[in-house]
Amino acid sequence: MNYQLKVIPEDFIVKEKHRLCLEYKDSTEQNIYFLLQKKNYETFEAISIIANYFKINQDNIGYAGLKDIDGVTEQYISINAASLSDKIKCCRGTYCNVMDFENKFIRLFHTGKVGTRINVASLEGNYFNITARGIDANIGNKTNNNSCISFSFINYYDTQRFGIPGGDKITHFLGAAIERKDYTSAIKLVNRINDSQDIVERPLRSIDDFFSRIDLRKIAFYRSAYSSYKWNSQIIERLENSKQIKNSITSEIEGMKFVFPCCIDNTIEDILENLPYKYKRHVVVDKDIIPIDTNRPAIINTKVMLGKMEKDEFNYGKYKFTLSFFLPPGCYATMLIKQLMMKLHS
Repeated sequence: MNYQLKVIPEDFIVKEKHRLCLEYKDSTEQNIYFLLQKKNYETFEAISIIANYFKINQDNIGYAGLKDIDGVTEQYISINAASLSDKIKCCRGTYCNVMDFENKFIRLFHTGKVGTRINVASLEGNYFNITARGIDANIGNKTNNNSCISFSFINYYDTQRFGIPGGDKITHFLGAAIERKDYTSAIKLVNRINDSQDIVERPLRSIDDFFSRIDLRKIAFYRSAYSSYKWNSQIIERLENSKQIKNSITSEIEGMKFVFPCCIDNTIEDILENLPYKYKRHVVVDKDIIPIDTNRPAIINTKVMLGKMEKDEFNYGKYKFTLSFFLPPGCYATMLIKQLMMKLHS
């Protein structure tokens, strides 16, 4: 399956769809909504930079989803109105260029709207517009230009859930260590991940260091990564142990194992029905981490718009095309593309 994603950030565009409780009047008791546009920044890092820029505590910033670092993404955030300075309030109708380098930026657009704090419950899903590159001509012949297809895929958590791009995929091990209160191992793993500049410059040295310097929402993310690993594992076990599956492909991607059926049909749906382990989403409530059982579907079906096949300017003799689709919260566009490409190749 030869193809490339995220050759340039503009190849991977993500926009959130929200169910927000909006009000159009100013109120110091409310949260003010901003549209966050970012390029080549992960969400955790962007939130930290925004908090530092406006000299406010990160706890005053609400957000719903974690967006890819290597792409151009849009998401809404809320900032507690009482914590805002005049500098932020005067940005109404314009935008704040929080960070802007040659190939990365963080921009905040003041919406002029206020409402409740944004959290994951308000997120309805994400719109994706993705360019796949390095495509062989024979794959292009299997797609119809500007066509819309219905596609079903296994709803795995993809490898980016378990580590930063190019780094070790070990956040699930870190989450497991936190679950069993093995903070000695957790500290070593955090220092190994290097997922923030602060940790790179000043590695953690003690349990007090761990809890004082690691945002509680990031600790919740690590615990959720462990839950994601367990979710994936039970699907793999079901598929591997089933004698009804005739054709499947087992792949190891960045050290993570996946089993992909060559066709999603009623047999696969029956095999993955009533999974015993409910994915646990860990959320921060009143400075405590609460695990919430979530009925995550094992199979997702969506409509995929396939764009026109064109010559790839970055790969001589190869082609590119766009894929546009909508996915519910927690689903991975890269996982859809992996399985769609596998189907096209086969």
